[in-house]
Amino acid sequence: MSIYHARREQPKGAKQPDPTLALEDAPELSAPASEQAPARNMAWLRKARPVEHLLPTTIRWFEALPPEVRPVALAEKYGRVANLLAQQWNDDRACHAYFDDLLTGRRGKRRGFPVNVRRELWLLREYYQRTRMTTDGHLAIV
Repeated sequence: MSIYHARREQPKGAKQPDPTLALEDAPELSAPASEQAPARNMAWLRKARPVEHLLPTTIRWFEALPPEVRPVALAEKYGRVANLLAQQWNDDRACHAYFDDLLTGRRGKRRGFPVNVRRELWLLREYYQRTRMTTDGHLAIV
């Protein structure tokens, strides 16, 4: 699940608008709608845009990785993906599921990642799995 998805339903206990109130009865808070730019009127409808740059926690995660498995091209081209990997790195179930989602073809009509980014993801996944092995050789998924 993405951190960028908007909530589609009203939270329980949320106040419903009173249908008896007319818009013309509402007090004017700013300039009339005709004077405002159309984009400002509809700004609340837009979905949140993903953060494309690396967050400070992602930079620390990236620098803590061994140089041979650092996903440099991923961080340069797909900062949002690197941010989500860093966020889920210590959650075995979430990280494993995210790697599966990134590296399998269940992404609809999307083209997928370039070869160099895909290679970095495979190396990073192998490193992740090696560091999470238990003493009996099984992947430790909580």
